[in-house]
Amino acid sequence: VLDPGDNIDVVDSEGHTLTGRIMLAWKASCADLLHDFARAAFLFSPNPTVQEYVINNHVQADKDAAERLIAKWLLPEGTLETERSRLMASLVTTLWKEWGEFLTNFILFALVLK
Repeated sequence: VLDPGDNIDVVDSEGHTLTGRIMLAWKASCADLLHDFARAAFLFSPNPTVQEYVINNHVQADKDAAERLIAKWLLPEGTLETERSRLMASLVTTLWKEWGEFLTNFILFALVLK
């Protein structure tokens, strides 16, 4: 039995429905919730359900987040800018090559299981 308070069409004192209030909260905090770790975990999750979603729904911001983590975790401090750029390019190229191979193998494996 639904409580009258469960009606999502009810408007609060500021004129927002429950859905509107949730969307306001999401807009205010999504930058904090969709940080680089979450975006990279989404891209590189080995979970088949997540990977099926990733194949069709990842965005450039997810890839950018993974690249920022590479820069943060794998580039040595104190390297010259030219060497830093060269190393970053090499690491990013390797990452996306390996990720592409992973997705290809995932898709082929999923087809075999069907």
